Amino acid sequence: MTATTDSRGRRAGDVALARAARDAIAAAQMAENHPELARDPVPIDRARKLRAFFFQPCFVAEPFTKRPGSHVTRALRGSGEILEGPHDDLPVEAICFTGSIREIHRVVRPTRAAIVTERSCSLRRCRAVGAVE
Repeated sequence: MTATTDSRGRRAGDVALARAARDAIAAAQMAENHPELARDPVPIDRARKLRAFFFQPCFVAEPFTKRPGSHVTRALRGSGEILEGPHDDLPVEAICFTGSIREIHRVVRPTRAAIVTERSCSLRRCRAVGAVE
C-alpha cells in the first residue's frame, strides 16, 4: 500500500473526485428542489453537466446502442475537468450520452461552426437591408 492508495487499493485522487461529484450533484438536486437556495449558478450548471456526463455509453450496451463504450479512466478525467470548469462553455445537452470530453468537443465543434455561419449570413442580410450598421 502506497501513500496515494487507501486500504482498499483506491487512489486518493479518485476518492476525492467521487466525493466532489457526490457533493456537486447533491447541491444541484437541492437547487432544483429549492430554487431560493441556489446562490451561484455556475456550480449548479457544472453539477448538471456532470450528471449528464455520467450517462456514458457502456461497452456492455454496444450491441444495443451501436455506440462504442467509453473507458473509465477517460470518464474520471472528464468528470474532474467538468467540476473544475474548463468546459463551462459546453451545453448540458451536448454532454449527455456522448462519451469522453474529446468526443463531446468533436460533436459540438461542427455545430458551433454551423451556428456562426448562420449568424454571419443573418448579419450580412441585415446589413444589406440597412437594419444593422
